[in-house]
Amino acid sequence: MQVSDIRKIALVCNGHNPSSLRWALGYFREALIHAGVDVSWVDFSRGGTSAECDNADVVIVYRCVSNDMLNLVREWKRKGIFVVYFLDDYIFQVPCKYGGTILNWMAPVPFMQVSHCLMASSEHLLSKMPDKPKILKRTILGQEVMNYVKREYKKKDVLSVGLTAGSGRKNWTDELIMNFLNEVGKLAHKKVVFHYFGIKRFSADNVTCVPHEYIIPDDWKAWFSKLVELDLSVVINPLEENDEWCHCKSELKFIESGAMGVPVISSRISPFTEILKHGVNGFLASTPKEFAESAVLLEDEVLSEEISRKVRQEVEDLCDSAAHASKFLNDLTKVAKECQYCLKQIKEH
Repeated sequence: MQVSDIRKIALVCNGHNPSSLRWALGYFREALIHAGVDVSWVDFSRGGTSAECDNADVVIVYRCVSNDMLNLVREWKRKGIFVVYFLDDYIFQVPCKYGGTILNWMAPVPFMQVSHCLMASSEHLLSKMPDKPKILKRTILGQEVMNYVKREYKKKDVLSVGLTAGSGRKNWTDELIMNFLNEVGKLAHKKVVFHYFGIKRFSADNVTCVPHEYIIPDDWKAWFSKLVELDLSVVINPLEENDEWCHCKSELKFIESGAMGVPVISSRISPFTEILKHGVNGFLASTPKEFAESAVLLEDEVLSEEISRKVRQEVEDLCDSAAHASKFLNDLTKVAKECQYCLKQIKEH
């Protein structure tokens, strides 16, 4: 492979949550194509074959864990194809309290050991991976989502708080959310409305709780349209700070809040601790009271509008597709050259 000129990349998956694929690889593919790279998307669960990858300079394997796929990785390496393993979730160390057997949770490990290079969506997740060449892949958005980011700020008559992921997730504590609702109900001067998605039901004094059905979005444009219609004042992201898994998520809640043009209040987890500047483009909070106090600050329209403006700007910078595609190709070329040099040295000795 002439790594100085990466012309063809194959993105490989074996069936997965369609919204995760869209978020992790869909916009990424569009950005790389715009940068002049021939990018194919090979889904083995939908009839994709190894032959579709044989002419690629680079194969990026996303979240695959089966032995058949592992054998294909070895085969691509023998053919001189540079193989990158991309994992965007903390599913390879035990014990893991989020379900699955030890075998299932450890399944990505052989892929990380065999592949030339590793990719992940957070620095914290990369730090947990084996000592191999690594590339950080930040979120890239399509134009249909970026259009929402450019919307003007709207004044709010109520303090409208949103929990925009499914409330059935195990890494949120019901107690934290309930205590937050009780605190914000006591502190707020405006009417408080709490919008959330999922199967759980919340109620609190002085707070109107509005449940919505959580649908895993195939179409991110439709999902963001729905979020924008809620007319939120703030998004909360209350995750367990002592949980490794929570530190390995993407910056999704920040992106969603930016698309809606509102601040996010997040627990002190990465990558939010890397992105959020407290009181400038959002807030960091650890306790229900801290979450509530930050939310109530946004009753101040001047502060709310200023933070929302900075959130939108941060999201535009963070999700600059052209810049990310260029940086990724530069990083990939550098790593591939280094790996080929190491392989050559090993053969010579």
